[in-house]
Amino acid sequence: MVLAGPLIAPSFGGPFGDGYAGIDLRQEFVSLDYARKFGPVTIGVAPTVAAQILNLQGLQTLSAYSWDPYHLSNNGYDWSFGGGLRLGLEYSILPNLRFGLSAATPMFMTPFGKYAGAVADHGKMDVPANINAGFAVDAAPDLTLMAGWKHIFYHAVPSLGNSSFPLYYGQLGSWGGPGFGWRDTDLVSFGTEWRALKPLTLRAGYGSSTAMIGSQDVTLNVLAPAITHHNLSGGFKWEIDKNNSIDFSTVYALKNTLSGPEAQPYASFAYSLPFGLGSVPVTVPPALNPQTRITAWLSVVEVSLSWTYRFDAASAAPIAAEY
Repeated sequence: MVLAGPLIAPSFGGPFGDGYAGIDLRQEFVSLDYARKFGPVTIGVAPTVAAQILNLQGLQTLSAYSWDPYHLSNNGYDWSFGGGLRLGLEYSILPNLRFGLSAATPMFMTPFGKYAGAVADHGKMDVPANINAGFAVDAAPDLTLMAGWKHIFYHAVPSLGNSSFPLYYGQLGSWGGPGFGWRDTDLVSFGTEWRALKPLTLRAGYGSSTAMIGSQDVTLNVLAPAITHHNLSGGFKWEIDKNNSIDFSTVYALKNTLSGPEAQPYASFAYSLPFGLGSVPVTVPPALNPQTRITAWLSVVEVSLSWTYRFDAASAAPIAAEY
């Protein structure tokens, strides 16, 4: 007779046995834009300050797989600050045809100390760099049609691009440790802008992106299933006066699903022998279990609101002094 110890700790529900599991990540960006026109070419630069807020829940049963289990999960909200640079160029090929090119460096961020045992590289999660290119054509005096392409360099951020499998003891949060397995992605989009009234501009668009994760990374990505493929967008711009404007936009990512085998982490335990004969050590290597399928799905609604002030030496200051 042989008795075996359990491979999995008692479950409190949720996908990882620690109740509700998920990630709440919020990002804010503030840019100071400067642009100059040189004939048909306009060049702009925008130093950018960024802030992130992170709350991660439901991973405590994975504490053996973290280099710092006290900063793994359920520690409330944590802040990260940093910044980077955005650059842009617009070239007027014809009076009604323009080409645009822009890029953003990574936003280099401070680590999330409260989650240094979960996020790779001791909690460091930079915002990945990206590059954009596109054309805009004025089909009518009040109507512009646009087509564009965007590439995001997820692979360059270890906490996002590193594979989530295999998983061994003490790896989560370590230098070069597991990430979400996000691949670089390309987004192709088409849009239209209609200047309906003197102060009002209406916008609408459609985008399609390449797959960000493979089936081997589905298990961990139930926390953040970045699997959207098609999205619809809309919004408007309201010009309050010559210098001030408000922009509103919303994006709806259509529901998408992805299935893959369950990624089982490394495990070690001992078979207890009867009659005081000791125990037999056993190790189970990481494996993708084809008998168990994990399915993740995602549908997203994103809302953005911004205010823009254009500095003009010939205009009054935004807040006029009175004497």
